Order: sequence, then structure tokens, then C-alpha cells
Amino acid sequence: MGQPAIWYLVAGKRLQRLPMLTRADTPLISANGHWLAWLEVRAPDTTAYRRIERYRVVVYNVARHRITNRFRDRRLVEWEDGINGIWLRTLSNTGRLVLSRGSDGVKVLPPHGRLVRFGGPQVGNSAQVDGWPRGTTVFRSGATRSVYGRVSRLGQFDQVGEFTVSFSGIWSADGSAYAYTDYDTPSPTYWVRPLAGPSLQLDVPTDVPGYRIVGWESPDAVLLWYFNDYSSQPASRLLRCSTSVGSCERVPHGPRAGAPATMPSR
Repeated sequence: MGQPAIWYLVAGKRLQRLPMLTRADTPLISANGHWLAWLEVRAPDTTAYRRIERYRVVVYNVARHRITNRFRDRRLVEWEDGINGIWLRTLSNTGRLVLSRGSDGVKVLPPHGRLVRFGGPQVGNSAQVDGWPRGTTVFRSGATRSVYGRVSRLGQFDQVGEFTVSFSGIWSADGSAYAYTDYDTPSPTYWVRPLAGPSLQLDVPTDVPGYRIVGWESPDAVLLWYFNDYSSQPASRLLRCSTSVGSCERVPHGPRAGAPATMPSR
């Protein structure tokens, strides 16, 4: 069931289609851009609450333009809630994919080798995972601290350090710093938290309702974007903020506001 999803890599001046067999969500991209991972799902068209879903999980090497690992699974899923399904969680700079496999728990799929159990002293049944470019982050609901660490080829989690800020931001490509938004202030504030050293507040202008963090342009600069196309006067502002001193400047010739684009149908 389902038409093949169409996703491409930009390779120089060419578009290279990814080798997907059926529909898939947005692929995960490692922070260094060297790896992709995606999940393909085949399922019958039914109104029943439970249905059999067939999965194909793929790890893809961007530099070599080829699939390096994959596995298939068949599961009975409460499809409206995704219970007992497969969910991709995080993809490290070494190409190790962490995923949840329904009642089977959290697993690791390395670029080469078999699917293995995710484990370690800090990992329990209630643990959840989120991204860290050098490995992954383990956290639990209600906990005041999270831990980040590396993941071995055999799925072993080895703690590197602790983390205490909210998961509303983006890691730098090498995993040495984290840019995030603090929503617990009267108006949102924006911060960079290096793993070694105190957090730095970014001096973001307050003349518009709010920016969102787009990503890291370099180890020394974070990009933020404000966009509003709901008013009679659409607005678009792109900021570049220094991660060493916190100052921000508007990027000239950034994205311009205008009428929404209409993409042609294939």
C-alpha cells in the first residue's frame, strides 16, 4: 500500500533520488551530514484499531551514496496511537541509529552488523532517548537531570556527562554545545550552553513576537529566523548570533516574505 516516497540528495548540481521502496517520513540526518536513516511502512487500508504493519529501516551513507544497513519487521500495531510500532529516535555522527521497537524496547542499529539491545547502567525501562551528535541522550519524565553518552556497536550506553536544560533546541554538529529556547521567562529567551562552561544568553531583538532557532551555521554562529505570513504585511528576518559573545545581527539578503509558493504536482 502507498505510493513510493520521493526524497532526494543534492549532489553538486544534480538531484540523487534516495532508494526508498514505499512511503516514509522525513529521514533523520546526522549532525555532520554523513548519514541518513529512514523508516518505510506498509500497512493495509483498514478501519480496524489494530493492523499488521510491515517495516523497513534503512541506514544510508551519504558520502558513498549507498545503503549500509537495513532490517525488516512485521508487527501488530494499534495504528491510531502507534502503540507497538517502530519509531526512529536519534542518529549519531558515527551512523548508529537508536530506535524504539514497540514492546521490545529501545534498540540500536549500527551502520554494519545486527540490531542489538540498547542498555547500560543509566538505561531503564522508563528511559527515553533524544539526540546528541556523538551518541545519544537518556532522560526520564520528571527527572531534573539527563545524561548524554556514546553508544557502542553492541548497543552499550556509556555516560559522558549530565545535561540540565530543556529539549527545545539544537546541538552543534560536533555535540560540544547546545542552542535552546527558554520559554519559562516572560518572553522567550535564547541561550547557548557549551558542555564545558556557563550558558550564554543571545542578545536577540525583542521588536517581533519571537524567533525560532534554525541551526548552527558554524561552531561560532547560530541562526534564528522570524517569519510571519498571516498578516497583511508578511515579514521575514534571519539573524546570525555569535556563540562566543552573544551578539546578533540581521543577515542581509536572507529569506524574503511573500505569497506562499505553490509546488507543481508530479
